[in-house]
Amino acid sequence: MPHTTDTAGRAWHIEHTEPAVAGIDVHYGYPADAPRTGPPRVADTPELVAYLWRVSMQDAVRTLPIGEGALRRIRQRHGITRDAQRMAASARDRDVLAAKPAAPITPNADHHDAAPSYAAALVNDLSRTLSRAAIGRRAGIDYTRVLALADGAAMTYPEQFTLERLRDGERLDWMRRDDEPPAPGDVAMLRESVGLSKRQAADAVFADIKSWRAWEEGRPPMPLAKWALFQYRCRDLR
Repeated sequence: MPHTTDTAGRAWHIEHTEPAVAGIDVHYGYPADAPRTGPPRVADTPELVAYLWRVSMQDAVRTLPIGEGALRRIRQRHGITRDAQRMAASARDRDVLAAKPAAPITPNADHHDAAPSYAAALVNDLSRTLSRAAIGRRAGIDYTRVLALADGAAMTYPEQFTLERLRDGERLDWMRRDDEPPAPGDVAMLRESVGLSKRQAADAVFADIKSWRAWEEGRPPMPLAKWALFQYRCRDLR
């Protein structure tokens, strides 16, 4: 039978494991030193508890295969409240900003800062006013990717471009259309209006030609971050 340990170092017998949208595994079972009565319980693994410290209750319910009541009990056991999370986030922000102050940056196509400390500082700065889920929706970035950036993953330039503009309070055209991706015709029309070939357009947003052709056909829609970057670059060509 599989085993794991909780945050107290206590061994658990695992009955089954469920993967979560958040990219972690949720283990159900029983403490090894307790009777196996009732249905399997969620193991308070360090990975799970660390995730709960980073996200709101609403985001936890949305991304984890755990009932709301069980989540509230786990948060209570570990002292995870909104105030405690806010204090912990502020401490993380101070550490990140002390390592590298987040100086104002004017987004431009020639400046790419992939430093993990800058990625974390940028997302954590936005987190003062937006939830991580809202950041992902507005920037067109997957929720779990936003969490990775907050933890110091290296940013791509399209991610940096969009997050910087979001931080500076700019509302791009796609933000005013209820966060809808561009229509295939809009993508092709903008490309043709500035005289770019499909390959040149793909190069402009750091994509391959196969992806660009698919975006112009709408299968799948062009990612919002790529669309924002392409709009920005096309302004210099008009």
